[in-house]
Amino acid sequence: MNQYKDMFVNSVIPEFQKNYPGAKMYLAKGIRGESTNSFAVIFVFETEKARDKYFNADGSVNDAGKAAEEEMKPTMDKLNKLGTSTSKYTDWVVQ
Repeated sequence: MNQYKDMFVNSVIPEFQKNYPGAKMYLAKGIRGESTNSFAVIFVFETEKARDKYFNADGSVNDAGKAAEEEMKPTMDKLNKLGTSTSKYTDWVVQ
């Protein structure tokens, strides 16, 4: 778990922020409740327009997002050797 966290923080997040201008990524760790000892990834886009540069209205990845994912593939391949992940999609707007 520590290797996964270190790889994520030191490699995945910087690579994400390089390939997704207008967005930041955070890694959160569950410390109580249903997701104790699990990680969550939080993407924060400066604006909805910045998000829409990479994702379609239904949450699927568009061409710009696919290009960014392709740039991140070597880093993600290394991370995937350390553990598996699942994903759930929800867009939130901070008020």
